[in-house]
Amino acid sequence: MAALFFGGQGAGPAAWPDLSGQRPLSAIAIADSFPKDHVMTLTNSLESRLGYQLRRASAVMMADLARELSDLDMRPAEVTTLLVIAENPDCSQTEVGQALAIKRANMVPIISRLMERGLVDRRRLDGRSHALTLTSAGQAIAKEALARIDRHEARFTELLGEADADVMFRCLPVIRAARDIDTEG
Repeated sequence: MAALFFGGQGAGPAAWPDLSGQRPLSAIAIADSFPKDHVMTLTNSLESRLGYQLRRASAVMMADLARELSDLDMRPAEVTTLLVIAENPDCSQTEVGQALAIKRANMVPIISRLMERGLVDRRRLDGRSHALTLTSAGQAIAKEALARIDRHEARFTELLGEADADVMFRCLPVIRAARDIDTEG
C-alpha cells in the first residue's frame, strides 16, 4: 500500500522517502472531546510491527470479502469450504479442515450448515469417513462466490500493483509455514 503514497503503483521501498528521524506515520490527530482549535497527536509504535500490519491488512481484506459475499448469506469460512469441496469432489471433512487449517470442532457446524442449505451432500465412503460433494445448487453458489472473490482479489492487486502483490505471494507463505515448523519441533 505504501507504494501508492510513495512513488506510484508498484513502486518498491527504494522509491519511498527516508522518514527516519521523523514522527511515526502512525501519528494521528484526534479532535474528540477537545475544543475545535485543540489537536492532540497520538503515536502508535505498533505501526512498525509486521504482525500488527498483517493483522490490520487482514481485517480490511476480510471486511471487503464479507461485503462482497454478504447477499449469499455465507461466511468466508463457509465459502472457502465450499470451494475446496468443489475442487476436490469426494474429499472428507477432515481433509477439508486440514487444507483450510480449521479445527475439527469448527468444521462440523460449517459442513452442517452447508448441508442444511442443500449445497453439500455427504455419503459414506467406509465405516468411518464420508465423502463430500457439491449439489447442483452448491456448484452454482461456488461459481458465483469464486467470481466475487476474483473481483475482491483484483481490487487489492490493483491497489498494490502486480509486482508488490507477487512479492506478497512469495513472502506470506513463509510466515504461514513458520506455524508448521513450530508444531513439528
